[in-house]
Amino acid sequence: MESTDKNKFDFSFFFIDNKVIILYNVNIKKSKKEVRKMKLRSYIFEDSTKEELFNEIVNKYNLNKNEKKEIYYGLIKDLNVNLYANSNKYNWKQMKSLRLGLENGININLYSNPEYNWAQMKEIMLGLISKVNISIYAKLGFDAKQMRQIRIGLEKNLDVLIYAKEELNYLQMEQIRIGLEQGLRVEVYSKVKYDSDKMFEIRKCLEKGIEINSFLDKTFDSGQIKEIRLGIEHKVDVSIYYKPEYNHLQMKEIRLALEENLEVKNILNPELKWYEMRLIKEEQKQEK
Repeated sequence: MESTDKNKFDFSFFFIDNKVIILYNVNIKKSKKEVRKMKLRSYIFEDSTKEELFNEIVNKYNLNKNEKKEIYYGLIKDLNVNLYANSNKYNWKQMKSLRLGLENGININLYSNPEYNWAQMKEIMLGLISKVNISIYAKLGFDAKQMRQIRIGLEKNLDVLIYAKEELNYLQMEQIRIGLEQGLRVEVYSKVKYDSDKMFEIRKCLEKGIEINSFLDKTFDSGQIKEIRLGIEHKVDVSIYYKPEYNHLQMKEIRLALEENLEVKNILNPELKWYEMRLIKEEQKQEK
């Protein structure tokens, strides 16, 4: 007799390790997201020994959902999950970094110190995979972003010892690394006293072949250096505003006036606000 229950034979299926897993009585109107959640709640093992070990670890450490996933993924890949299963030592993100290391056949003992956060572990793992000298940066004193800049430099065969210093933040390291890649004289600006913005502007000057020694002799900030650099690039007489008493916004107004061939003598006053300079410029344009 034909069933009147339209949902009786509803089902969904998915693949795990090339096997089809069928879930009967699944509402076919369920979203893909809901079906994915159902998959992740189903820990399916071909080997009962692995299933027993999984349950033993889950109960021993009272693992949460994400930690369970990392143990499950490790077991189905035949990894020694006992190396990272202790949730009292590792959170799930650290577990993932250690699991991925095992999957790539690397010695996770080199970064299994639980004092490393997951992102630091990841950077050390990536360095091991690319076979660089991780001893230069596998130190708790470097955060993950600093480690990344050192790792990238090592992968590009740069002299990373120039910037592998804990006192430099990752943005400063990045500017020095880019300068090394460009073959610039990074020793000019690879100093802790220069923030990353100032390093960037000095690097841009070096790229353009602009003499920067006088910039360093004066207390110009990054914004001022930028306006002087742009003035030189646009071939205006920067000596007119090449003075520390003008802030970068004032310098910009003077530079733009020079580029527009306006008379600048009425705005060459550091007491004027930048917007006052702009008003004077606009009045001059209207008079023309």
